[in-house]
Amino acid sequence: MLSHIAIANSKWQSLLLPFEVESTVSQTVFLDLAAAYTSTGRFYHNFAHILQVIEKIEMMRSHSQNFAALEFAAWFHDVIYDPKAKDNEEKSATYTADVLTSLAIPGDTIDTAVNLILATQNHHPIANSIDSQIFLDSDLSILGSFETEYRNYAQAIRQE
Repeated sequence: MLSHIAIANSKWQSLLLPFEVESTVSQTVFLDLAAAYTSTGRFYHNFAHILQVIEKIEMMRSHSQNFAALEFAAWFHDVIYDPKAKDNEEKSATYTADVLTSLAIPGDTIDTAVNLILATQNHHPIANSIDSQIFLDSDLSILGSFETEYRNYAQAIRQE
């Protein structure tokens, strides 16, 4: 069975393929993401959560207005995470914009991804944005999971 990191790496490379990002550059960014999502203290906001969000948004791909932006938001929305901080979303959004700009991702995709991440501050969807509805529902999908999964989530959140 592939590890979360191997699965995540494959999905990351697939996301960047249409943007023709040089493989060494995409791998460097992935390693930075891996360092963030596997850092000490990440009991819930880790690769398992990111892969869960990606799985949920993939189920809604046909409804998306900008699926690449949706995927980038999923990848980066918790990259900066300090359970005591109140500005994680803003810092993650800034980090996203910087990284995606360095990868030469189109500006409209960057702007959409950043706005999706900022919407997680209060989990209110952006007006007229199906992508924000998809993203926010996917991010919070654990709340509608089976009891065992929810209990694992609640325990992991308390640990963080």
